[in-house]
Amino acid sequence: MNCKKDNTEGKKILQQNCKPEKQDSSDRSSLKDLVDEYRKKYENSYKLENAWWGNKKLTWEEAIKRAWESKLPDGKMHSHQYHVAKYLPDGLEIALADSKKPKDFKDFESLHNWVKSIVDRVHGLGPVTAYDVAQRLGLRLELEPSMVYLHAGTREGAKKLGIDGDVVLLSDFPKEIQSLVATHAENFLCLYKNCLTPNMK
Repeated sequence: MNCKKDNTEGKKILQQNCKPEKQDSSDRSSLKDLVDEYRKKYENSYKLENAWWGNKKLTWEEAIKRAWESKLPDGKMHSHQYHVAKYLPDGLEIALADSKKPKDFKDFESLHNWVKSIVDRVHGLGPVTAYDVAQRLGLRLELEPSMVYLHAGTREGAKKLGIDGDVVLLSDFPKEIQSLVATHAENFLCLYKNCLTPNMK
């Protein structure tokens, strides 16, 4: 099963969302083809967004506020949080009240566990927001995921390859996906979920 190319270009911030690539009859039928296309189209395109979330000039409290508010430099809500925006202030309030400091987090997993514990206390929020907020704060703290977190579209993509779970080792995926760091593997699975098939090589 193949996927359609597009020639989208632009210098504005490209959100790390899950608008999937479409199936089509182009000549990209292998997993390597899809990963190569992902690298070309997306691997470097999120740098501006990452710099926004990970701005070292922000205090820790300011970074927490930015991550939870989920707004880009143009003031628009990140697409992942568009439908849960009204619940985000509750998450922010709890996060600030918890009074956690950067030294409390030794790795991304401990950071994600904290954010997830907040999400679990706020009705209306779920695993996508937990991962997104943790990733944004991880950029500020220079903590990157070493595992692949599966949720929503990412889980759909992984299931196409016969992989399921909440958190999965990168080494469990085909070698082509292993060539991506965990963050990009998560994004690839979401973007290309409609292009993946069982036993794809």
